[in-house]
Amino acid sequence: HLGSKPPRIDERALPVAVDLVDGSRIAGLFLGLKGGVIELNRRGTTLRIPVDAALQIGRDDGSIAFLANTAPASDEPSRPYGDDLGMVWRSRVDRNVSGGALVVGGARQARGLGVHAPSRTTWALDGSFSTLRGSVALDDEVLRLSARGSCVFRVLLDGREAFASPVVKAGDAPVAFTIPLGASKEVALVVDPTSDGFAGDRANWLGLLLARDQAAGASER
Repeated sequence: HLGSKPPRIDERALPVAVDLVDGSRIAGLFLGLKGGVIELNRRGTTLRIPVDAALQIGRDDGSIAFLANTAPASDEPSRPYGDDLGMVWRSRVDRNVSGGALVVGGARQARGLGVHAPSRTTWALDGSFSTLRGSVALDDEVLRLSARGSCVFRVLLDGREAFASPVVKAGDAPVAFTIPLGASKEVALVVDPTSDGFAGDRANWLGLLLARDQAAGASER
């Protein structure tokens, strides 16, 4: 959970969303975890989901949100060659930039944003959430390319740098960050190529969880 003193809640009545390995999601009331099975009440019907079919379970009560699943204020496609005659890469929500699953270190990730460097996506903030957390990495898809890629990820709040990763290369473990949002009005996610160029710079923003004060965050497997 996020926050030092999360409120007491009846977990059996907690609205949740379960992200499944096939990319779909199921929402309902969490009834419990029994014998490797997640039990949900969905519109009066009890659903039983094998744990092996789920990537993660997250609260669905408004106390958290996923940044990538909200509409950005600006999201220009990446044009490494500078024009539409070259290559154009559009960001993809909960997928890598090529349209496949988000995979890092052999593990599939349920939520995030796939982009290609150079990239910049911005969102307006209204003060509803106090914290942004997530992690960054290059997608495992890059490991099949001759050019493995390397990037630097940055998070800007109202134009000021709040997070900057080291140089991230294909095969590196995800680099995590947690950022207090304060009174910021805008957050920008920026991915820059490094001196080796932009080939293979298929970058993943993972999680991107917004949380309110005292909120309990997503419970992840």
